[in-house]
Amino acid sequence: MKIFDFNRLSETLGAYVETRIELLKLDMKEELGKGIAKTLTWAFVLLCVLAAIFFGSFGLSVWINQLLESSYTGFLLVGAFYTILALTTYTLRAKIEHRFLSKFKEVEEIDSPDENEQ
Repeated sequence: MKIFDFNRLSETLGAYVETRIELLKLDMKEELGKGIAKTLTWAFVLLCVLAAIFFGSFGLSVWINQLLESSYTGFLLVGAFYTILALTTYTLRAKIEHRFLSKFKEVEEIDSPDENEQ
């Protein structure tokens, strides 16, 4: 009479490992799919926002040109606005990055479950 059946134990262990590997593959595929879907959605939103900014800026430039009866002043003023905005952002980049990182950490803490609850 055998106390342990090592053949059956090794078969069961092998099947368990294979099942865990398949489960991990499925989880990875699901997460990858979610990541790709989110990336494509945000890329489309960004593209729409950039198009809105472009056409809005163009329209504003043309409107300023009509007000000032000029063919280029509106474009120069809108371009100067974006230059000032870019320089201000560049100057304040450390503060902006710090705020972004702190908000990202807050979101990360909300998304990840507390280790004590598991």
